[in-house]
Amino acid sequence: MVIRSLMMFSVFMLCLELSLPSTSVYAQIPEARGDMIKFYGFADTISTFPPSPDSLRIIKQKFVQGFYVAFIGFQKSPKVRIVAVTPEPIKNVKKDISLVVEFNGIYPRAGKVTSWGYIFDRNKDGKIDFLSLLGGAAPYDRGDMPEDYPVRKVQLNMDQIEFMVSHCQLVFNYWADDNYDGKLDGLIHIDMDPARDWVQDQIVVRSKKFNYKFNDVWAFQYSMDNRADTVIFHNNTIPYRPIDNTPPYITEKTFKDKTEILQLINRAANMAGLRAQDFVNGREEEE
Repeated sequence: MVIRSLMMFSVFMLCLELSLPSTSVYAQIPEARGDMIKFYGFADTISTFPPSPDSLRIIKQKFVQGFYVAFIGFQKSPKVRIVAVTPEPIKNVKKDISLVVEFNGIYPRAGKVTSWGYIFDRNKDGKIDFLSLLGGAAPYDRGDMPEDYPVRKVQLNMDQIEFMVSHCQLVFNYWADDNYDGKLDGLIHIDMDPARDWVQDQIVVRSKKFNYKFNDVWAFQYSMDNRADTVIFHNNTIPYRPIDNTPPYITEKTFKDKTEILQLINRAANMAGLRAQDFVNGREEEE
C-alpha cells in the first residue's frame, strides 16, 4: 500500500564562552541573509506535495569524486528539482526514487535510493544554497496523538495502525547556506518522540555570525507557529533523537559533513553546465 505524503526564531541566552549548559527560546533577532526561516515553508510544501513520480526524468548525471550526481526534474518543466548522490549511476529514476512514502507491511519506508533531496538556488547565482535532504520515513505527530496511543514495541490494534499509517510521510531535513559563502550554516532538523517511532519536533539551528557558534536554537511542533519548549545544549553540541542510528547530536562537524555534500553537488552542476536558470529559486516559480 502506498500512501501519498500528507501535510504534515527565539528569546535566546548567549553562552558566556564557559562550559555551562545553554538554553535558547524564540526571540526577535536579525534574520540571516538567506532567510532560511521564511523559505522553509516553500521548501516543505514541495517535499510534502510532490508532482507525480511518473513524471521524473534525469536531466544530467555526472561522476565526481567517486560518486554519481544525478540532477532530476519533471517531464513538463526544464528546471532541476532534485539531486541524488549515489555510488552507482541511476538508470531507472522512476523506480529508484520514490517521492512518496512506501510501506513494508505497516512500516513506512523511503524507497530504494535514499541519498537524494530537493535543491534550490535562492539568490540566483547558479549555485545551490538550500537542500531538503531525505532523512527517512515515519509518522508525524500533528498534535492529535491520542492519550492512550501505545509506546514503542507495544502491539497496535487496527484503529491505531490506521491512525499511524495515515500520519506517515517522507522525512526531510532542511539545510541552508544563508550568507552564500558555499558553506551550510542553518538547519531545520527532525527530532523523534522519546517513547514512539514518530517525529515529535523539528529543531531550528542557526548561527547569527555564521561561525558555528549556535545562538538561535529552538523547536516547533507540526507547524513553525507552534513553538515547543526550549532546546538545551552544551558547548555547541545540540542533542536530538534521530530516526536511525546516526549520532544523536548536531555539531559543527555535522554542518561541515553536509557542506562537503553541498560542494560536491555544486561541482557536479558546474561540470554539467547547469546555470541559475536551471534551478528553482523561490515562490515565484511556476510548476
